[in-house]
Amino acid sequence: MHTQAVGGISLAEFQSQYDSYLLKRGLSRQTLKLHQQVLRSFFLWRFPASDIQLRKLQFNDFVRFLTREFERLHHRESQRVWLMVLRSLLRFLAQEAYIPEGWDHALPAIGSYQHAQLPRRLSPAQLRLLFKASAGNKPRSLRDRALLLLSPARFAARRSGQSQSSRH
Repeated sequence: MHTQAVGGISLAEFQSQYDSYLLKRGLSRQTLKLHQQVLRSFFLWRFPASDIQLRKLQFNDFVRFLTREFERLHHRESQRVWLMVLRSLLRFLAQEAYIPEGWDHALPAIGSYQHAQLPRRLSPAQLRLLFKASAGNKPRSLRDRALLLLSPARFAARRSGQSQSSRH
């Protein structure tokens, strides 16, 4: 555990301690640079005119910082990376007993979306049910119908229907 002087610790001194922690974990130089960028951004935002006062950190400082950064970082993957770095920083601060343990788990998760998939072939009855479920003029219904019209499953069913009708 590192002791912190009453006046605080310089950003360079803290970054040196954190870098040692990260290098022991075997992170690449590129990942280390990313951690340094997020660390500098956070501490310069939280303590703009003074040394870092680690004992004054509050959980809401991290939440407010993330909220501010997520407004700036529109890409989900960028948000996920910054969140990962902040969690790592929180684990380090907890390990060094500057903050209580568990703050890293209290940060929100970034949801990852998975697109729904339709089966490869749908019967005409199944297609009618899907179209019926997407009835209405709400934007979501219009989107669902557009996706159904573009769906390979729709075309596969339509092609099989056409080939059956051409046989008769």
